[in-house]
Amino acid sequence: MASLSYARYGKDNVRLYKVQRNDDGTQDVTEMTVCTLLEGDIAESWTKADNANIVATDTQKQTVYVMAKLHPVNPPELFASILANHFLEQYSHIHVAHVNITVHRWTRMEVNGKPHPHSFIRDGEEKRTV
Repeated sequence: MASLSYARYGKDNVRLYKVQRNDDGTQDVTEMTVCTLLEGDIAESWTKADNANIVATDTQKQTVYVMAKLHPVNPPELFASILANHFLEQYSHIHVAHVNITVHRWTRMEVNGKPHPHSFIRDGEEKRTV
């Protein structure tokens, strides 16, 4: 009889762009790509074709969006922790939640020599990975 020694699955390339509106009328933006990988009591989805314990990948994607709406995304380390804890608390059969975040840089545009309150440009290809 076949057995499964290790199982992990998730959702990759979840694109998130959040605008923070500040009290002074300026805006700050954060763009990130999120990957969630879950481990737990999910072997039956492979060995018996029973997906009852699977957290659907679309659910994982929508969870990223909801958590970003409810919580700050900066610093990204905190946001990754919030996401991982949510999956572990919400789904008792999930024992490990990996969250990888890549932050893409944006810089405020200058217009007529002054920083524009809500216009940005991509700032190169440098990325921050959490």
